[in-house]
Order: sequence, then structure tokens, then C-alpha cells
Amino acid sequence: MTSGRTAAAAVLMPESAIFAEWKKAVSLNITLYVLTAGLLLLLLAAYYAQAYRAENADLLFLQAQDRTDLALMRGRCGLWDWDLARGSMFWSPSMYQMLGYHPSERMLSFGDIQALVHPDDVDLFALANRIAAREIDHVDHEFRMRHADGRDVIIRARAQVLDEDAADVHLIGIAVDVTEHYRLAIRSEEADQRLRTAIDNIPESFVLWDARDRLVLSNARFAEFSGLAPGDALPARRAGRT
Repeated sequence: MTSGRTAAAAVLMPESAIFAEWKKAVSLNITLYVLTAGLLLLLLAAYYAQAYRAENADLLFLQAQDRTDLALMRGRCGLWDWDLARGSMFWSPSMYQMLGYHPSERMLSFGDIQALVHPDDVDLFALANRIAAREIDHVDHEFRMRHADGRDVIIRARAQVLDEDAADVHLIGIAVDVTEHYRLAIRSEEADQRLRTAIDNIPESFVLWDARDRLVLSNARFAEFSGLAPGDALPARRAGRT
């Protein structure tokens, strides 16, 4: 062996054999990338589809709620949910508007409600105790509540216990402003009384029959003229009958 000389060896291999493992690894990586990207796209599409449906559902719910609130406001009605176990009550926006207060999302306390209810009309504490004791399962009361401007509003409240067997008692119902109804009834009664007074003061006999010959109204002169006792000249009595 001669000093200073080097030896070298060369191996010949096909190009496909050299890059086979590398191509295999690249192909696997590309496949995994494509599958991962496809899965992510499917998840993203599902997310946006669900978000779109949820947004539409929320929009439909808000529209339905707005329509319900509008109908309640036009009808001067309010919805309320009384949680007796926690001593709190939820009011719909129409309930606040009916009493002239600004709507609030917070739950009203028992004291908040008691301060607005006229003490001579209803005892909320006694009512709550009867409901909690399962003595009654519904409410139908008329009472006065203080409006924001200081006047009294006559409210008729109707409610039902949501689930009699539940540990936490919920009373859900509706409240209607019947103030105008009472005012009309009072004015009608006053007008009727003035009419009767005027007719009784007529010096001549006066009588009014309806289309079925039933007595509607008469004065004392008519009873004297007809020879009837005062108790015989009653409304709804037919003509010619005593």
C-alpha cells in the first residue's frame, strides 16, 4: 500500500429507492394535513350553521317577546312570577308600564311589592303563608296599587301555583288594570241615580216598558195611578201583571 493514497467506494442505487421513504413520509403528512383541514372545515361549518340557527332562534324569540309585550301593554295587562321560597317576584315590562315605573331586569323583593299594595285591600304575608301551607293553589283578587304619580290603580290579579308538588312554590299569573272599568261603573251608577231622582220628581205618572212589555223604570205617581203597591212596580215585571 503506497503512502499518501486514498481509497473511495461508490454505490449505485435507483433514484426511486433513495426518495421512497421521504415520499412516503411526505405523503403521510399531506394526508394527515388534508384530513385535519377537512375536519376543521366541517367543524367550522357546523359551528357557523349552529350559530346561525341560534341567532335566528334568538331573533324569533325576541320578536315574539316584543309582540307579547306590545299586546300586554295595549291590553293594560302585566305578567308576574312570584317565587315564594326566595321572596322575590318577576314583572314583565308591561307590568312596570301599567304602574308608571321604568322596567327593570332585577327581581323585586317582597318588601318592594308590599310597599305598592294598599294595606286595606290585601295582606301579602297572609296570602303567601296560605299558599306555602298548600291551603290554596290559586289567587283571584282585586286590590289597589300605588302608581308612580301617586294615584291608586285598581288591579285584578289572577294566578295559579305552577307545580303543587314542587318544593319551591312558584305562583305565575296575570294582572289587569280595571281602574277605568270601575270609574265607568261609578259614573253609570251616578247617572242612573240622577235619572231616577229626576223621574221621581216628575208630578205626572211616568213608566217605561221595553220591547217585550217588561217594566224598565217608573215613578211613585205611576204606582199610585195604577193602584199598585210600591213593591209591585218592579223592573222586569210584564205589563198588565201585578
